[in-house]
Amino acid sequence: MSGHIPQDVIERVLAAHDIVELVGRHVPLKKTGRAWKACCPLHEEKTPSFTVNTERGSFKCFGCQKGGNIFGWLMEREGLAFPEAVRQLAAEKGIVVPDNRTFRGGGVPGQDASRIESIRAALALAQDLFVRTLASDAGTEARAYLTKRGFPPPAVKEFGLGLSPDGWDGLLRVARDKGIAATVLEEAGLVVPRDRGDGWYDRFRARLMFPIADAQGRIVTYGARALKPDDNPKYLNGPETAVFKKSKTLYGLDRAKAGIRKVGYAILMEGYTDVLMAHMHGFDAAVAGMGTAFTTEQGKMLANLTEKVILLYDGDAAGLAAAEKSLDLLLDHGLEVRIALLPDGKDVDELLLEEGIDRLEAILKDAQDLFDFKIARLEASHDLDSPRGRAQAAERLADSARRVKNVLERDLLFRRIVERLKVPEALVRRVAAEAQSAANRQAATRPAADGARMGVGRGEGGDATGREESRKDRDRHVRETNLVAAAVFRPEYRANIRRDMPVAEVLDPGLHTVYEALCALADEGKASLEALHARLAADSAAAKALAGLPDDADFDEYVPTVLRQRAEMRVRDARRRAVLDQLSPPRPEVSVDPAPPPPTPPPAREGPESEPPFS
Repeated sequence: MSGHIPQDVIERVLAAHDIVELVGRHVPLKKTGRAWKACCPLHEEKTPSFTVNTERGSFKCFGCQKGGNIFGWLMEREGLAFPEAVRQLAAEKGIVVPDNRTFRGGGVPGQDASRIESIRAALALAQDLFVRTLASDAGTEARAYLTKRGFPPPAVKEFGLGLSPDGWDGLLRVARDKGIAATVLEEAGLVVPRDRGDGWYDRFRARLMFPIADAQGRIVTYGARALKPDDNPKYLNGPETAVFKKSKTLYGLDRAKAGIRKVGYAILMEGYTDVLMAHMHGFDAAVAGMGTAFTTEQGKMLANLTEKVILLYDGDAAGLAAAEKSLDLLLDHGLEVRIALLPDGKDVDELLLEEGIDRLEAILKDAQDLFDFKIARLEASHDLDSPRGRAQAAERLADSARRVKNVLERDLLFRRIVERLKVPEALVRRVAAEAQSAANRQAATRPAADGARMGVGRGEGGDATGREESRKDRDRHVRETNLVAAAVFRPEYRANIRRDMPVAEVLDPGLHTVYEALCALADEGKASLEALHARLAADSAAAKALAGLPDDADFDEYVPTVLRQRAEMRVRDARRRAVLDQLSPPRPEVSVDPAPPPPTPPPAREGPESEPPFS
């Protein structure tokens, strides 16, 4: 879904941007033939494997396999969702995007673009006031507190820390003088309406203010810490608004994106000060959740930037429980997850200030993998010498292992479960398959863009059948990729490929969508590459599949050969079925009364209902 953005607007944004110019803002591209090349900015590499193709309007890295169009580039680099990528690129070219988004779950519905901009202006005004208040005489005690906590003035300035005025209407008065209505401040989450309905008061008063930004660095709300002993709650976050959703925000992500790509992993922490202190000490890949349970949307944001996450949580009971919940959710997004636990009672900022960088580096280096962390938790809560304890532990471990997307890694985890718990491997796999089936049923109503999930079931594993099926799957995928590519880039082969390979036979989800869209466009007489890009722009998975198609393969040699092989295979299958029919013993004749002749069908009606099925 494109967030209800009209298709013609998406096409205008696509046409307005040059992907070479867009990518070239951040990557030193070098022209080589028809394409531009560079070392990939999305992962560490020494030999350039990142290409940008002007004609196709796409980028592709043959190292990390990431690719897409201009929207995909922004989604990969900035961690944006598709609608936000469209809106950001549209704004650059002055293209108006109708804003009819609906904010669910308590959000503000029906915000138009001007209202969103008003909210952002209110937040900018608040930020300026909070920073000035902290720097003034009123901020003396707050500055001393920050210095004591290890935040010197340069860091305070760098992170935009501030202080809210000590009063009920400090922000309200400043906003009134600037012509910003109290209703806009309320929509920004900065003021609260009075119970009597006769006005508003400042939400944040005499609190240390931590600005919370979206992935593009735009302030969307605040985290506030009380400075007065009797001021409760100690920590107060802004409410969800038209520009802020807790489930879709990661604290520090705007600063951490470059660091995550540089080191190849993200460090997920629990608190704001933990993240800030980590960045001050060179741990630039640190981010944090929003004080609530880690969400699917947050996991997806990390998966857009990296393949590995280290959870750095407290070693107490609450931290262990939070780590276990976050672990399974991150595994669902295909991420490799390791767990590093802080010494009991220590926060990241305390550890860095008291024991230094080397200590935290050692803790991260010694992070446990999925199995070691889970088995340690289970040993503490189950009797693994008893049949019941081993069975319960196997069930818990299998449920986590089945979430691992890499088939080989998952297979090794199954074997570790079997070796540690002394349970039959077949039972572990069956439990995992049942859990996966249940998860698939629950996910059946999710959008297709979430991606197909690979189940753990029959034929997957280390046996010969599993290996043979894996080889066949790889061969089928290669054939699908090349035939779809030929249909896209060589129109002269398109009709033959369509006749030989119906859309239903293309099993890869991304390729299926590309091929289906191409066939639809061909039927409409619009099968150009530009039209195909526009048709797929709202589907990031399909756009990536299109970007990954080889456009320089030897199709003249490949396509006729593969089509001939497929025709020969169909002939062989037909002969095999005929032989099997001849070898099958004849069925014994059974004497039955002759059946009455079937009734004469009514004459077919004219119109669409009498048309033959599509073939």
